[in-house]
Amino acid sequence: MKGSSRTIINVSSTGGCLTGHAQTASPAGPAGKNMVLVNSAGLGYCVTKAGLNMETLVLANQLKPEGFTVVSLTPGFVNTEMGKESERLLRLSAVMKKGPITPAESVTKQLQIIKGLTPADNGKYISVDGNQLPY
Repeated sequence: MKGSSRTIINVSSTGGCLTGHAQTASPAGPAGKNMVLVNSAGLGYCVTKAGLNMETLVLANQLKPEGFTVVSLTPGFVNTEMGKESERLLRLSAVMKKGPITPAESVTKQLQIIKGLTPADNGKYISVDGNQLPY
């Protein structure tokens, strides 16, 4: 490989959050905080995103000695064709207290996060707001 940056970004989703799905049976998430899960296509979508998150962890461990930083990054609640189901948008907007962001806003936020990554971020699952998410 050529170049000075050794970074792999896997675009994930909260639909792949195993911790969050385990918490949906109870009214409160980790540490008593509510958790909102966003996914658009049910089982298949969630399973593939969870698999992608596992890939992130495996690659992070395998490639760390070579200087790679591997992360899963969620683009956030984005107003795209995939998320235009009106009932779903209304429900999520009410829970999240704001509507979806534009694709341009999502990309801008993601690029800021990517530019700020360091080797200490290797293996992390990061939201578009820069917060570390539980796997």
